Amino acid sequence: IRLADVYALGQAMFEWEVAIAAAGSILGINPFNQPDVELAKELARQAMGAGSGRGASPYAVEDTIEIGSAAAGKAFDGWLAQARSGDYIAIQAYLAPEARTVNALQGLRSALLKRTGLAATLGFGPRFLHSTGQLHKGGPNSVLALQLVDRPPHDLAVPETDYGFRRLIGAQALGDYRALRQKGRRVLRIDL
Repeated sequence: IRLADVYALGQAMFEWEVAIAAAGSILGINPFNQPDVELAKELARQAMGAGSGRGASPYAVEDTIEIGSAAAGKAFDGWLAQARSGDYIAIQAYLAPEARTVNALQGLRSALLKRTGLAATLGFGPRFLHSTGQLHKGGPNSVLALQLVDRPPHDLAVPETDYGFRRLIGAQALGDYRALRQKGRRVLRIDL
């Protein structure tokens, strides 16, 4: 986009805001509210309150498949078998976005695209929650969400609390997973 001068930046921003509102309307998403993002936040707060202190873990939860388990391949194939024409795949990685991990997940994204013919996206959590979180949970039921979680080997305390970032991010992943399930989305949660 070429702007005539610095003062045209405001006009360009306004044009994109109108475009986003129009696209949201077409997709059936309210771009002025994000109730389903708020649902995920509330469920994350519940996960944080379920235990106390650093020992509580939001990772060992219902329906989580462990990578390498006998059930993992069958669960993955069953999840993919639910795909319909017009769907898309969202890889939701609650993992450290290191270069090696990004490359591996981009390879997975490409392989899923080739295997299914569906658009496939990759987002790192929890940062994708405010960019595409409302689409996944509040838009049309056209997402196949693959949530990948792990337990970071090192933790960092959240200042002025009795918990660390490992627990906080785990609770955000769990809240998002439960929100997706409540909204009837096809989601597979894999613990790496």
